Amino acid sequence: WDEVTPRHTDTPVDCEDYNPISYPYDGYSGDPDFGVASYQPRNNKGTISFTLQLIGHKDRAVGWAEDNLRGSEDTNLDSSAVERRTTWLHQWQVLEVTETVCNVDETTGVTDCVPARVDLFSSEYSSTAHLNPFSTPQIYKCPQNTYQDGRQCSPCDLERTSRPGSQAVADCFACQPIFDQSMTPPTWRYYYLNCTGVGCAECPNGTLSSAGALGISDCRPISGFTFFIKGPMDAGTTSQAIEPHRNGREPRPVFDVLRFRRIIER
Repeated sequence: WDEVTPRHTDTPVDCEDYNPISYPYDGYSGDPDFGVASYQPRNNKGTISFTLQLIGHKDRAVGWAEDNLRGSEDTNLDSSAVERRTTWLHQWQVLEVTETVCNVDETTGVTDCVPARVDLFSSEYSSTAHLNPFSTPQIYKCPQNTYQDGRQCSPCDLERTSRPGSQAVADCFACQPIFDQSMTPPTWRYYYLNCTGVGCAECPNGTLSSAGALGISDCRPISGFTFFIKGPMDAGTTSQAIEPHRNGREPRPVFDVLRFRRIIER
């Protein structure tokens, strides 16, 4: 059995009402069933994959465990299976469960193994019915920084985040620096993901951020540098630019201030 789970850590952000102690399940902020009402952006650090080999003192014990992973147990004999599995899925933020199924050809004796992916979103596999009997039961939701992809959850690109329960790769979101040419002079503007998880807020003056910044704490103060340049960008010295013109030739290009600013600001 192969399982995949997210690998991510929190970044401190200034989202009001965020209280990590109140989390029923980590990685589900903004989800009314498995998180808290307020959304907390999280850093996306990729995923972890591990293989589980079931060993028991009886074949029947192994079979029961496999049925639980497949979602094929007899609920008359194991009435809490769906509830336990739903809790496990959200606690571990499971993205994929794949069983390696092997069959032996009786004629050739060759063993052929193929992966069989479990449908995490089947109502028989997971349901929130035990949480609130008066609400409509919900199937499994993908955790933050992932999205539903067929029978599994797929991770967003590392610079992107998503809210719990995202349905498509388009739900993966990242704030990007923007070179604003409407400004005089044109300048870079820097942003961070706000507490809705789908919008950007601009960093304060004198700070900058990288693509995928989460929260105002990712807006870093701009360091001051002094540059000593041997010759301007794309030109010689000022005297070298003027001298050819004195001799009747086309002058060399002068120092390109705008291009220089764009390079060092980025």
